[in-house]
Amino acid sequence: MGRIYGTCKIVKCGAPGSSILLTTRSIKVAEAVESTEPFNLPFLSEVDCWAVFRQSFGMTIEGLDSEFLEVGRVIVNRCGGMPLAIKVLAGVLRDKKRVDEWKAIRDSNLLDAEDREHRVSGCLKLSYFHLPSHLKKCFTICSLFPKGHQIYKEQLIELWIAHDMISLTLGFDYLGDIGAKHFSSLVQVSFLQDVDEQYGRVICKMHDLVHDLARSIMREEISTIVPEDATSSRKGYRYFSLLERPRKPLPKRVFKNARAIYVDKGRYIIYVDKGRDIIFDKALVNAKHLRSIIVKFNYSAAGLAAIFQIKNLKYLEISQLKCESLPKAISDIWSLQAVHLTDSSLLELPKSIGKLKKLRTLNLSWCWNLECLPDSIGDCNMLSSIVLWKCNKLTALPKSVGKLQKLGTLNLSCSRELKSLPDSIGDCNMLTSIDLSYCNNLSALPNSIGRIKNLRVLRLGGTKIEKLPSSITTLRNLECLDLSKCWELVELPEGIGNLEKLQVLNLEHCKLVELPEGISNLEKLQVLNLKDCGNLVELPEGISKLEKLQVLNLKDCGNLVELPEGIRKLEKLQILDLEDCAKLIGMPVGIGQLSRLEKLSLFVVGEGEKFAGISELINVGRDSENLIIKGIKHVLEQNDAHKACLKQKTNLQSLKLEWERYHKGEVNTELEDDAFDDLEPHKAGVNTELEEAVLDGLEPPPRIKELEISGYSGGKYARWMQHQVGGEVKGLAYFKFLRVMKLSDFLKLKHLDELVELPCLKKLELHRMPSLESISGGPFLLLATLGMKDLHSLEEVWIVAERSMSNGEEGGSCSNRAHHLGHVQVGNCLTYLDMNDCPKLKMKTFLPLSGHLKHWELTRELDSPFQFQLNRSNSTFGYSTLRRYGLDWVLRQGVPALESLDILFSEALTEVPESLGSIASLQSLSLSFFSNILKLPECLGALGSLQKLTIVDCNSLSSLPQSVGQLTSLRELQIYGCPALHQLPELSSLQTLHVGGLPNIMRLPQSLQHLSIDRCDELQELPECLGDLRSLQELNIDGLHRLAWLPESMCRLTSLKHLWIKNCSGLTSLPEGIKGFTALKEFQIDSCEGIKSLPDGIEGLAALKKLKIHDCPGMRSLPEGIKGLAALKKLKIHDCPRIKSLPEGIKGLTTLEALKIRGCDDLANRCREDIGKDWHLISHIPQRHIHYGFSGSP
Repeated sequence: MGRIYGTCKIVKCGAPGSSILLTTRSIKVAEAVESTEPFNLPFLSEVDCWAVFRQSFGMTIEGLDSEFLEVGRVIVNRCGGMPLAIKVLAGVLRDKKRVDEWKAIRDSNLLDAEDREHRVSGCLKLSYFHLPSHLKKCFTICSLFPKGHQIYKEQLIELWIAHDMISLTLGFDYLGDIGAKHFSSLVQVSFLQDVDEQYGRVICKMHDLVHDLARSIMREEISTIVPEDATSSRKGYRYFSLLERPRKPLPKRVFKNARAIYVDKGRYIIYVDKGRDIIFDKALVNAKHLRSIIVKFNYSAAGLAAIFQIKNLKYLEISQLKCESLPKAISDIWSLQAVHLTDSSLLELPKSIGKLKKLRTLNLSWCWNLECLPDSIGDCNMLSSIVLWKCNKLTALPKSVGKLQKLGTLNLSCSRELKSLPDSIGDCNMLTSIDLSYCNNLSALPNSIGRIKNLRVLRLGGTKIEKLPSSITTLRNLECLDLSKCWELVELPEGIGNLEKLQVLNLEHCKLVELPEGISNLEKLQVLNLKDCGNLVELPEGISKLEKLQVLNLKDCGNLVELPEGIRKLEKLQILDLEDCAKLIGMPVGIGQLSRLEKLSLFVVGEGEKFAGISELINVGRDSENLIIKGIKHVLEQNDAHKACLKQKTNLQSLKLEWERYHKGEVNTELEDDAFDDLEPHKAGVNTELEEAVLDGLEPPPRIKELEISGYSGGKYARWMQHQVGGEVKGLAYFKFLRVMKLSDFLKLKHLDELVELPCLKKLELHRMPSLESISGGPFLLLATLGMKDLHSLEEVWIVAERSMSNGEEGGSCSNRAHHLGHVQVGNCLTYLDMNDCPKLKMKTFLPLSGHLKHWELTRELDSPFQFQLNRSNSTFGYSTLRRYGLDWVLRQGVPALESLDILFSEALTEVPESLGSIASLQSLSLSFFSNILKLPECLGALGSLQKLTIVDCNSLSSLPQSVGQLTSLRELQIYGCPALHQLPELSSLQTLHVGGLPNIMRLPQSLQHLSIDRCDELQELPECLGDLRSLQELNIDGLHRLAWLPESMCRLTSLKHLWIKNCSGLTSLPEGIKGFTALKEFQIDSCEGIKSLPDGIEGLAALKKLKIHDCPGMRSLPEGIKGLAALKKLKIHDCPRIKSLPEGIKGLTTLEALKIRGCDDLANRCREDIGKDWHLISHIPQRHIHYGFSGSP
């Protein structure tokens, strides 16, 4: 229960209507959170139990002798249908090779408990008893960690080593390898589970019941509270997992017998008094047996002296250490093997660190301020792992790292200022893994890297590397090469084929134009990731020689046209991802021979015999969850679609059937809608019978959840979309899991009737179906979104609620007309109703008062009377007036939950009906393009829930009603293109105001926090009352070309945090009083050619963090006062060619992290590295992006 409270931030991110699923083993927890009726999960059936056992056993159980299987089934049945018990025992039995060992487990009385949960505990105990002795010790020490704790594999193994739980055995040269084997064994028996990888590190957890077992075994040796004296246990506790505060300082003898201490983050506080740690200080004096200390919280330097007096300490882990340097005393802990000081304030390590001759692991991840390692690090000759992840100020490693002959792992990922590796890195002969991912300033590798002959993993993703050194091709033991997101990399060395053991090659998001032919020599390659390599047009034919390739990822290769013909030879290929390969024109013949291809995201039916037919789909993509089939128009034989056997792909969740290779959403956005017609030349002479037969053959599996069909030109919809009852069509087949159905570009379909039996359908969209005349069906009880667009022939649709209508032709009962022409039955979940460009549509609605409709959208006027009918208390309210554009439909009675209303386009409407005020739930109202409305009704003041009001291009509107001032919930007002509007009412609660195209601004609410004034071409000055907005935090002034100055009163805006001034060509200067913006954090001036300089008062902006000057050709210099910007972090100067130099004061901006200069040629030349005249002013800035010899906007 306690873990729920840490998820509050996540819960707050949920969208309206989101739900929370809480899982618990305790009915009391469900009651405490006032849950809905709890759902009790049933126990597994015998069939499911055996399936879990087979999966957990990890081997082909059918190959065992029948006697094993018989005993195994009895054991499984005795587990009481509890999956954890089954998984644990399966892991134990896997290592039992004799049937009598299986029988011993079968006959154990630990499985006799009648209560199922006690039986699970019995299974866990039985599994523990059958563990080898060395695994028992490794398991029980895991009880140090609290429930739910995330355990890192490497650190757990180091903990085992520190406690002498691992010793070298025959066949192993390293303790770490033995530890990895023990870890796998505990995972096999499910004592450790949820194994995953996070930032390249393996993590796991313990099940709560397994954790209970470990604690019960250690109950005489472990304490979760600090005893007040050492005599509270006969022998004295050896393990401490401290989860509670002590009530008083601890005596010396408390930790006398301690072997390990764990202090949990956020639960236990170390008290410091007069520079002394009053808990650890005395209590650790006699802790001569202590081997490991883990402290998971903010920790000051005060306690370090006490810890560093423990000379036998082998494992030290402290997070969030609040000190800049370590005491030299750490170098005297001669036995120290592993040091993890993560997320600390360390600037450096002591030079004496080289005295730690047994140190094997050094982890300084998240030490943001660490700038370097001491040269003496090379004297730690046992060091095998260095982890410096996210050490953002680290620029280089000392040359002495070349002396570390046992170094196996070097992780520098996300150390963004790292620029190079020393040449001596080539001397680290035992290095097996180097991770330089996202070292953003790393542009090259030393050629000496080719000397690291044992290197197996090299990660360079996200670096600036432009070219790999030729020596990299000599790394013949390399198994994984990650070059993902190396934006500057345009080619691979031809000799890459020499990497004879390479198994994984990741080239995601590189700018490669082609792959070298040498790639065909990578005989052991299993994974090739070319995702988002947008410049690739083709793959080399030699790729067909990669006989062991299992995964080929070509997702988002938007220019890839064809696949190699020989791809059918990749017999071990399991995954082929072609999603969003928009230009692919077909699949190679023979792709259906890839019988192991389990996941295929895209299949393109090409034109002609050169490409594979759709029938080749039968043997591929059996486990695909998502499949898109394009180019179906090229299917020429009726039976080919049936041969694809889509119905048998039972894992399929989403299916898209597209007759064209392109659908309208993929056409270049610069094309007009009618340009899409050019993509469909086949439609004029289409064979409708063939089209219908093909669609019939593409029946999806019954568990499909999303179905999209586009470009179909048959006159009937598919047989599998209909029921056949007595030879008659009776509706859509029973796809009981279907949630989304989208049908578009059906050019000839006239009737889409009798759509029934879709109990889970939540979204139905019908787009661009010019011949469609009728639609009916239902009930769609869960339907939330109904969208109909460009249905030019559709004349009448009844949106009705199931059992909501009484008898009668108009407003009569529809229960006996549930499947009549034009009736679409919905439940009370409908929230989004979108009907656009349906010029002949007459709609009749019968919706219940309990409806949840929140959004109604129409975007063009109708050409015929528009009929709405609403059900309310057995009375029918009808409104029919085209020129009100359906406005009265929303003016209530039948949709009480309406929250958002957008009304567009009506030239004839001259007034808004008073009934608008009846929508009490309305939160957002938008009125756009009503050119003849003179005023809005006073009834707006009755909209007590209104939070946002938008008025756009109402050219004749002269005023807003005074009643709007009564809307205490109104927080945001947007007014654009209302030239006749001269005054706003008093709006005391308004927080955000956006105005554009107004001739004048006379009054501004003092409650404003956000103000945007945009494209007011006639506006020559801003009102003096602007300075009275003491709560204003954001001010955006854009497109005021006649504005010549800013009012001095602005300087009183002491709460202003963000100021943007853009496209004000007449503005020649900024007020000197700008220094009054004491809270300003961001200041941007853009496209103001009249401004020649910034005022000297800018030095008073002590809180400013971001300053951007863009496209100000008249600006000649920056003021010397810029030196006063003590908090400035980012400075951008773009397209200001007259700025020739930087002020001297910029050198004193010690907080400046990023400088960008573009389109300022003279200034850029003065800032050239090492040789520019202004280089000395900016050399201290970590991130410098300076473009030379280029003018113009980016």
